Amino acid sequence: TMHRTLVHPGTSSREIEEFLQPVVEMAKLENDLEFVVFFDEVNTSSCLGLFKEIIMDKMLKGKQLPENIFFVAAINPYLDGLNQTDLCENQETAITMKTGQHVYFVHKLPFVMETIRWKYKALESRDELDAYIRQKLKLQEKAIARSTGNEDFETGVKGTFVSMLLAAQMFCKDKLHKSTVSQRDIQRVFRLVDFLCRFLPRAQEHVSSHEIFQHSFYLAIAVVYYFRLPSPESNESVCRLHFEDRMARNNASDFKKIVNEAINCVVTRAHFSIPKDIALNQALKENIFAQLACIQSAVPIGIIGVPGTSKTLSFHVLRNNLYGKQSRTALCQGLAAIDSFFYQCSEHSTANEIKEVFEKAIERQRFYKEADARTEAGETV
Repeated sequence: TMHRTLVHPGTSSREIEEFLQPVVEMAKLENDLEFVVFFDEVNTSSCLGLFKEIIMDKMLKGKQLPENIFFVAAINPYLDGLNQTDLCENQETAITMKTGQHVYFVHKLPFVMETIRWKYKALESRDELDAYIRQKLKLQEKAIARSTGNEDFETGVKGTFVSMLLAAQMFCKDKLHKSTVSQRDIQRVFRLVDFLCRFLPRAQEHVSSHEIFQHSFYLAIAVVYYFRLPSPESNESVCRLHFEDRMARNNASDFKKIVNEAINCVVTRAHFSIPKDIALNQALKENIFAQLACIQSAVPIGIIGVPGTSKTLSFHVLRNNLYGKQSRTALCQGLAAIDSFFYQCSEHSTANEIKEVFEKAIERQRFYKEADARTEAGETV
């Protein structure tokens, strides 16, 4: 049997003991079973001495653990003498990454644990990523074809899909930092495409079934990669203009045009009830659309910006419009309602306080699923 716990800086030795206790009791009763315990992000905790005792010595507080418990731990690499150059692949990237000093915070492993460390490599080369994307596309090809109404998924469309997604992934990895993207981003694109292929025909009635996939894919790329970049007016060394150029070199010279047209078609006062005194500018439209797509696809999203950039406003617009079948507009009636959970972060916030908010949302979502209610529990932190 498999047992997993996510370790974080607020994890205490008492919590680890409480997590292991029922596993130890079951292992003693079921001698013929193998129990696997997985500690995720283990070196974010300050309890590394306890983890060394558990994993290396097979002891817990001086007591021997059953032999049929096998421990696995996932860690992030510790970089000694941390500086920008260490974190970046080249000096040029180090100069452009003004905030690249701290990508994540971890503790150095006890020396004895270094002897069992095994480095799991990411998909680094273009060929590896290309093969991974093509395999993902192959697995979801039939579902996408059904959603768009096009059973014949053209070879040319597949090629453009793969080249654009690969280019977007490599752009953020090369221009921002390799830790800013991972295989999860590719998975998010596919989840968003699946939702958008079903959603856009109701929002863009003038678009043909042949174009639905293209628009869905462009918008998924925008939500996952493009929107995280600053506008050209910000004078940043890496901005959306450079991303658009990369897309143009991969047969998508109309990328920005299609993304903006689709968002302007979806986020309107005809589709959403928005107070007249609120200006429906491009930033607000993007925030509303990105949150809408991510909430309906169960994809995590974080809206970052200075005060006054419609971060909270955009969420309130969605919260006041998404009531499922009781929504005011036909477009929103076809979407899942949201049940929001709020938490105001501060310098005194603790990991356990945030965890409690997510646990309440998960419990509520479980209730909706058991009741067969089409509602998404959206956590906002």
